[in-house]
Amino acid sequence: MTEPKGYVHWKDAKSVAPELGNCAPDRVKVYMNLKLGCLSVLNAKTNLLYCHAHRIDLANAKFRVQQAGRQRVLRDKRKNVHAYVVGDFMDIDASRDVVSVQDGWKSAHYDPYKKGHFVDEFANKPVHEAHRVVIFDSTPIGYMDYGNVWFLPKEADKNFTVKKYWKTYHHGGRGTL
Repeated sequence: MTEPKGYVHWKDAKSVAPELGNCAPDRVKVYMNLKLGCLSVLNAKTNLLYCHAHRIDLANAKFRVQQAGRQRVLRDKRKNVHAYVVGDFMDIDASRDVVSVQDGWKSAHYDPYKKGHFVDEFANKPVHEAHRVVIFDSTPIGYMDYGNVWFLPKEADKNFTVKKYWKTYHHGGRGTL
């Protein structure tokens, strides 16, 4: 698949710590980029674009909706970036095999015209945080049958701990992609 103009692949992304090699930010903000049809991944500390992706895996995530942006959508009937997920970067272009309903994963969505927060699709309850979140875009590469935002709720497993792991198989070092 050919990526659209302006798409920054994670392999081409600028390192946040060049002295350590090609390092990704520890904490990122992710939102659906409707113009490019993919996910935009921002460094949560600087709010600068790190890269684009079709799938991303986050830990210790928080679902955020900026209410002023939502009110602008309701008033102008025009979309803008005001909802995103913030979390610890774990993996990018992650496998679909990570998500399984049998393992406690749930699907979430956000519709500014219906609610002012992300909603668990099956329980119809607000979602504010999760142990893990896997987000898929809507391209053929990223699309899943149900939802595009999957989360493992904090209450799903009290013993669940996230150990940061890195994609070391690309360049071979800790913190590298």
